[in-house]
This record gives sequence, structure tokens and C-alpha cells, in this order.
Amino acid sequence: MFTKINGSKQKNWALKCVQLVTIMLVLLGIISPAKQALASEWSGPEAAAVVEGEDTLLSEIQTRGVLKVGTASGYSPYEFTVLKDGQNEVVGIDIFLAEYIAEKLGVELEVVDMEFGSLIASLETGGIDMIIAGMGATAERDESIDFSAAYEKSGQSIVIREGEENEIVDYTSFENGEHTIAVSEATLQEGYVNDYFENPDLLVMRKSGDAIAALISGQADGVLLDDAVAGANAAENDGLTVIDSKLDGFVEDQGKSIGLPENEPSLQNAVNDILADVQDQNLIETWTEASFDIIAGEQSGSSWLTYWPYFWDGIKQPYLSQPYQFSSV
Repeated sequence: MFTKINGSKQKNWALKCVQLVTIMLVLLGIISPAKQALASEWSGPEAAAVVEGEDTLLSEIQTRGVLKVGTASGYSPYEFTVLKDGQNEVVGIDIFLAEYIAEKLGVELEVVDMEFGSLIASLETGGIDMIIAGMGATAERDESIDFSAAYEKSGQSIVIREGEENEIVDYTSFENGEHTIAVSEATLQEGYVNDYFENPDLLVMRKSGDAIAALISGQADGVLLDDAVAGANAAENDGLTVIDSKLDGFVEDQGKSIGLPENEPSLQNAVNDILADVQDQNLIETWTEASFDIIAGEQSGSSWLTYWPYFWDGIKQPYLSQPYQFSSV
């Protein structure tokens, strides 16, 4: 007869099996212990690992002659669409940056526009070579992809309807179901609401433009966005205004970075060298002004000029004003 093993022994045996498998996977290089840290212990993106047989993407891009950059339009002034010669064209700060990187690598640029939530999967499967989409580096994302140095940093604001400033004053106005806060899916803002708002009535939309539409229609009472994006949306839509979220005191922003495939240090180093050049020439400021000019040209009213000082104060803080160092652990 078989002997029945009690529950305690079964659990101990199962735990030992899991630990043994984990150790074997680490030794084989299939998983990296450095990327298993809790978010609270995460101190920023690391330098890409050197893995034998990999690190070929930079050479492949240069041989191919085309750099495929994934982005998610609808996030002005970073990436948004304008009608040019009867076709929608993606423009903005991030597209200027993508063009500059392609130029420095000596290749043509192909912009691949998609849903923000699909970008990492596309990068992992080789559909694109990098992500330039106002993406912030987080511990969760760092488990799947690598990041460049940050190229810009800004705070968080809330877009609300004009005339409701006395009723809605900051993020606390959206706690305990008092008002509905909208965000776009798979963004830092969705995480901020879940982590820092107490019992929020949260509406998650596919894109920030959808969240703004929900605000205009009355389905939501506010939209949490990056400072410059909040200002751009208020300028583009009559009847909207911007308030300070008051989140900046306890939300740590790693800045906007370029998402890169794992284990491609040559590409990461090349991109970081180019970003250092961007810093030296203050190109983020130049591209910001150019993007504002594009939006101003699309506006028939004066709302853009009304919000211009807000944009400039919110965005004129390139994160590369201080040298960026990768975490060594």
C-alpha cells in the first residue's frame, strides 16, 4: 500500500521543488535574479546584460537600413497625428527624437503606431526595434524589456471641466467615489490611481483621447495625465482646464525613457550616447517648441496661447540636465 503523505510534508516538498527549479533557471541564465526585486526596492533601469549569441540588433538595424520605432499617438505633445496630404501623420516630441536617432544611426525611420498596451509585446516579438512613446521606466516593465537613460521628466496634472475648480481641487477629490477619474490603460497614471487614491471610482480607457472624451461627455469628472499632455488636451478642447494633482510629493517619476529589447547593450549604449548629444544641444526644448507650433497651427482659436506658459513651465525640465547613471544592482 502507498503511504499517505501529510499536508505539511507535501507543502515542504513542493516548496523545495520550486526553489530547486528557480536555482536551476538562474544558473542557466533563463531568469535574472536582479529583475525579481520588488517594486519598492527597484531603483531604476539597469545596463543591458551581455549574453553570448545575442546583442545583434544594432547590426541588424544598420544592415536593414530601417529603424522601426513603436509609438502610440493621441498623447500630444509627444506623439499625435496631423493631416498631411490627405494622410494622418504621427508627429511630436518623441517623433523628432526618433528621427534624430535614426539619422545618427544612418538609417531610415519607420514609425509603427499602435495601442500603448501593445507596445511591449510588439517589442518582445521583434515587431519593432524600440519604443518611443512617453513611456516611463517601471519595475514591472523592466522585467520584460530594457530602457535607455531618461530623456525628459515632468509631473502629474488633472484635466477637469471649466467651472468645477472649486469642487475638484486635487487628487483627493477623486477618493471614496466622490468623483470619477479616468486614465488610459497600461499607463503610469493607472498605477498611480490604484496605488495612491483611496477607494477611487476609476474609469480605464484605451487611449488618453478616449479618457478626454469621457470627461467631455460627463462619463468622467477628471483625467490624470502627464503635465504637458494635460495642458495640450486642455488647449485642444474648449471648456477644459488643468489643476495640479498634488501627487508630485510622493510619486517618484523615473522619467520618460526609450524601451529596448533585453540583452542588447550595443543598441542601448548607442541610444544613450545619442541622448547625451540631445542633452548637450537642448534638443528636447527645441522639439517641444516645434511641437507646440504644430498644435498651434491646428488650432483655430486662442486656447493654445492661453496655455503656453503652463506647457513651458511644466516641460522645460529635461531629465538629462543631470547625468543619468544605471543602477548597479
